[in-house]
Amino acid sequence: MFKRTAVPPVGPSEHQARQPLNMALGPREGRIVIPIVKEIRWLMIFRDGGSMEIDFRGTDGMEYSLLFGIKRVDEYDETGRRTSVRSNGYRKPVLYVREPTEESRGENGFPSGSKSEIEWSDADALLRQLEPLLEAFNSEYKWVHRAMSKTIALDGRSPFPLEKEL
Repeated sequence: MFKRTAVPPVGPSEHQARQPLNMALGPREGRIVIPIVKEIRWLMIFRDGGSMEIDFRGTDGMEYSLLFGIKRVDEYDETGRRTSVRSNGYRKPVLYVREPTEESRGENGFPSGSKSEIEWSDADALLRQLEPLLEAFNSEYKWVHRAMSKTIALDGRSPFPLEKEL
């Protein structure tokens, strides 16, 4: 017969580090496993009308990007020329994960890596982890974190006016 031995419990970051890349974002009881944040790499707003991103490294050594992609409405005149761009809020947040050796940008300038759509509450949990790290982070884009938090509070609606006449 086999002898049973006790297995010590595995903490979340250690467990995530042992998982293959595609399992780091895999569902656990219907939920995404949210990484533990180690450091902020950068904050960014895109020139597509206001998509926002925070890029960070997890305690598991992986690199992550939290992206709020803009829902944009382009309006055209009868000749087909674009006349204005309106924001229609944000799509559900997306969390990208990649190995540190992978390129962080895709061809379109947006994050690269495996991606999973996450709930607003999961994005809020990540932003709350990032908040204490902002104090020591030197960037003129710290306001992006506040704008992302405000977007969550507004259920995905834009925290600032993004309508633009061309």
